[in-house]
Amino acid sequence: MDNLLKPERAALMLTLITEATRDTKLMEHFRKHQKKFRELLYEYYHVDPNDEEHKVRLELLNALYAGLAVRSLFSPYENKELLKELLGKADSFLARKYPVDYMKDIEAPMKK
Repeated sequence: MDNLLKPERAALMLTLITEATRDTKLMEHFRKHQKKFRELLYEYYHVDPNDEEHKVRLELLNALYAGLAVRSLFSPYENKELLKELLGKADSFLARKYPVDYMKDIEAPMKK
């Protein structure tokens, strides 16, 4: 997480992505590595290749992390511990086939 939110990493990522829109070889390189990254995620999370919902969940998680990296350039996160905790919950919800039901955890104290 700390590495992901480093401004210099996010700046480099934005520069490379921008350059890839003009350079077809670089774009192909990104696509090749993104495909490999997806395969590793699918293996790690035990995703059935035919399970479209699970694959989309992982795409959402990937977009969330990329977006956080970019946002860290313009608006650094002050409470990184809370961010890590909430991202852990997002990860559990989006990446797992049968996500943890955090609503139960939220609603239980409210009922007391």
